[in-house]
Amino acid sequence: MEITIQEAIKILFGSGFVGLVLKEYLQRSFDSKLSSQKDEFQKQVKSIEHQNQLDQLRTSLFFDHQRDAFAEIIKRLSDLIHKIDPIDSKEPQTKKPHYEEFCKVVDSHRLFLDEDCLTAIDLIQDWIFIYDGGDEPIELHNPFNAYYFLWYLNKQLSGIFRSKIGVEDKLSYLENVALIGAIFLFNRYHINKLSENLKITSGTQIESVAIAAREHKEFLVKSLQEFIMQSGNTKSIQKELRYATRYLNILEI
Repeated sequence: MEITIQEAIKILFGSGFVGLVLKEYLQRSFDSKLSSQKDEFQKQVKSIEHQNQLDQLRTSLFFDHQRDAFAEIIKRLSDLIHKIDPIDSKEPQTKKPHYEEFCKVVDSHRLFLDEDCLTAIDLIQDWIFIYDGGDEPIELHNPFNAYYFLWYLNKQLSGIFRSKIGVEDKLSYLENVALIGAIFLFNRYHINKLSENLKITSGTQIESVAIAAREHKEFLVKSLQEFIMQSGNTKSIQKELRYATRYLNILEI
């Protein structure tokens, strides 16, 4: 009995042999692709885990150094304040060398200081001291006056540092720095429209200035905006414009 090709195909498919072979082929193909994908996935997971470990190490090292930097800067600033104390210090007139020591410590850690930290530190470095037409400070303002201003700013800087390690909120400290910075800025440029309680003289008390600054926040924000707009790209006061922009950004939050 002869079987035609068509009948043979029907018998073959009808027996389920082809279906079984096809099923085995598809299963092997699926297993092979699945194994390949699992290997690739495991490689990606290991790569991500390795990168996370590196990031954690970098973060840990950065955090450790930043914490050490904060501690040393506060210590040096406290030393500076103690040395210029007009009542307790044995050498209240020996000021610039102490200031330079503080600046060296800040410069050695500047890489680990963000904009918030630098806002307070730059204010301490640039506005507490008397300038005489140059970039270098000649002398501290009235020792008694400077002592309490530095003491106040040290307290604000300490609060900002504590916020960086998650101990407390930074905004109130940062805003206090911006307000005092704005007042120093306007006093340096002798803006006539400042009210008497915003003017800094040899007898100015920091507590009074801080209270007045908070009471006149809206006025100071508006004055900063005007200062920035009117100064334009004046090259001689680029640093002051940078500070004014910093203070404004903080106070407009």
